Amino acid sequence: MLAVSNNHEELWMNLEADSHSQPERWEPNLHKRHGILKWDPKRFMLYRTMRQLSGMTALLGREIFNDVKNLQMLNANCIDFFKRHQKRILTDEHREFVFISWGTIYYERTSGREPFVRGLEWNGHEWQEIDLPVDGYGFSAKCAALMYVHPGVKAHGNDAQV
Repeated sequence: MLAVSNNHEELWMNLEADSHSQPERWEPNLHKRHGILKWDPKRFMLYRTMRQLSGMTALLGREIFNDVKNLQMLNANCIDFFKRHQKRILTDEHREFVFISWGTIYYERTSGREPFVRGLEWNGHEWQEIDLPVDGYGFSAKCAALMYVHPGVKAHGNDAQV
């Protein structure tokens, strides 16, 4: 969604809609809806759990999910938003992160594949979409979830701002 008011571009992230960008064989098992949010970098942050910040190099995705499942983690529509608006994340300090969308968890219908999440990873030239198995050990401190921060709530000091 794009709106223009007073000669300023306003971008809106639709986190209420179904996730439509996945291949047909993927089925969302969990898709948390958060309404339609105006893009404001002050209202979004990257979140890493204490386990991730402790320096553990290979964490099980399910452990991270259990740590974040009650937080305002954005669904996979944020991945689609950033694929369309990459200039919103193309800053040097954030290229080290893999953005993970914990608000949507998928299953693959045809193969019975384990649950997985979508994300974006910087490959040295551009952001590319990835998927990681929830029950896999590919989650390190660089795998950060994108989280919405409600107005009036202060972000944790150890989390990077988007």
